Amino acid sequence: MTSVGFSGDAFSWTKGQPMLYNSSKNGQRGFCSHCGSTVSFHWSDIGTDWVHAGTLDHPERVTPELHFMTATQVPWIKLDDSLPRYPRYIPERKGSTGDDVGYADIQSELKEND
Repeated sequence: MTSVGFSGDAFSWTKGQPMLYNSSKNGQRGFCSHCGSTVSFHWSDIGTDWVHAGTLDHPERVTPELHFMTATQVPWIKLDDSLPRYPRYIPERKGSTGDDVGYADIQSELKEND
């Protein structure tokens, strides 16, 4: 799934607002209130919103900068560009404490919320 990250107020919904589900202690998933499709992930700890590119009015205006979560990429997806790849999360992400938000931390958090 292709997502676009926005910080702070750099993004706004033009029609309605997604329904939010607290999927972890630091994040919420956004869903369409009409059909239930996932549309976004709101990472409250680092103040970033990730919006699924297919929900944008003009997704062609967004230029990819990287690939992340490539460790779980299905074998039939072939990435043939020279963009940076991260096996898990993007290492530059900082939590509210200033620490890197690493994959182990996120996996631990997800297990706590199962």
